[in-house]
Formats: sequence, C-alpha cells, structure tokens
Amino acid sequence: MDKTLEIELTEIRPKVLATALKFFRASRLDGEPEDVVQALLLRLWVARRDGVQIRSAEAWAVSTTKNSCISLWRKKGPVRSGVYPEWLSDGNDASTLIEQSEAERMADKALERLPSGNKAILLADIREALAQFNQKPGDVPNQCIF
Repeated sequence: MDKTLEIELTEIRPKVLATALKFFRASRLDGEPEDVVQALLLRLWVARRDGVQIRSAEAWAVSTTKNSCISLWRKKGPVRSGVYPEWLSDGNDASTLIEQSEAERMADKALERLPSGNKAILLADIREALAQFNQKPGDVPNQCIF
C-alpha cells in the first residue's frame, strides 16, 4: 500500500468511526460500526488503487459512511413500537395514535348525524355509566363524552 494512502486512511478512520457510531446509536442498528468502517476504508483503498479521482478522501469517506448506515437502517425495516427511548414517547406508537384519531373523527361524524332526541338519550346513557363508576362528566376528558 502507498505510504501516503496508509497515512491518509489512518487519519480518516477516527472521524469515519465517530460518524458510524453516531448513526448506530441513533438508529439502534444491529452489528458493529467497525465493520462499516473497515468495508468503507477497503472501498476507498480499491478506488484509489484503480485510479479513481477523489478530491477529498475524508469527505468521500464520511458521506459514504452515512450512506452505508442509512442503507443498513432501511434494510432493518419499519420502526416498531417500544424502539423509542421512554422520554421520547408517551407509550403509544404512531399507528395507535392514528387509529385513535380516526376513531374519534368517525365518532364525531356519527354524532353530528344523530337527531337531537337520540343524541340526548345517548348522552344520558353516558352520564348514567359515569355515575356507576362515581365519575362526573367533568372528570373525563371532553372527547370521551362527545
């Protein structure tokens, strides 16, 4: 290996490894960031050996590391609930929140279509149910009592 390339790879390696570590931690990727870095440095060495003109080896290495990590993340598949840190999530995954929002929207539309007499009966039934659990309408969030 060319001595200048060896020195250049040695200088680039810490920055590329730090970039890979950040991606792996942030996206909770399985595997070793070290493997990504080794593959990347090998690709850089082969490209230089084959005479590929690279203006900035460091910029090429960092952007290729990011692209490799993103490719790994995409192969990992969709994010499942429980993957987010506890401080970032209220315990509901996106699909649950969407389903709840859609159900509330549908219930609101259905209530709007009810004749006023039927709506009064439904609200009376809800108040009666709340009373069985020693609850008042003000104790329950508004969206729960229509």
